[in-house]
Amino acid sequence: MYDWNLKTNIDGLYVAGMNGFRGLDHSQAATTGRYAGRNAADYALNESADPVVDRGQVKQEKAMVYGPINRDDGIGWKEVHAGICNVMQEFCGVEKHENTLNLGLRWLNEIREVEAQDLYARNPHELARCNEAFTYIKVGEITMQESLARKASIGALDFRRLDYPSSGPEDKKFVAVRKNCDEVEVGEKPHRFWLQEPYSSSYEENYRRHCSL
Repeated sequence: MYDWNLKTNIDGLYVAGMNGFRGLDHSQAATTGRYAGRNAADYALNESADPVVDRGQVKQEKAMVYGPINRDDGIGWKEVHAGICNVMQEFCGVEKHENTLNLGLRWLNEIREVEAQDLYARNPHELARCNEAFTYIKVGEITMQESLARKASIGALDFRRLDYPSSGPEDKKFVAVRKNCDEVEVGEKPHRFWLQEPYSSSYEENYRRHCSL
């Protein structure tokens, strides 16, 4: 989630381009990139408190990122990518159901805990592809958790739940998920929440308040 300043709910982290809502073209990427960069720079310059760094987390992340180049053999990135793709196609396709989504989550977790632990890379290109695999697993899990949280079928989103064929009030809200330790928390936001308190109900007023150069 992020606000009119393009600041996310994670303090100090800003978004731009395709990381934002409906960011699918160059003009949106260029304008939001400039704006998010300026706000991020202002935050860094004016933040008085020193950042708290979890060295244990940093060590764990480095071990994951560089792990593939420390192995002489194992599983190549193409095989793992193909496995992730197959799980998403089979268990999170056009028509979704709670049972298949939960099975898909189990398969993604198995890929992360087993096959992905044997990834190996012979050069920087392969190392990047290996790390993409971990990202794809996370994105797949997020997609499945969001699909589980939206208990409705919505034609405008081309979203179909076989166990929830009707829409009802579900089509008037956004679903948000976050991971808290090992638990997934589900929240929701009303339609056009960016025009409700604490923001103005006017696009122009919000623009003038937050986006002036």
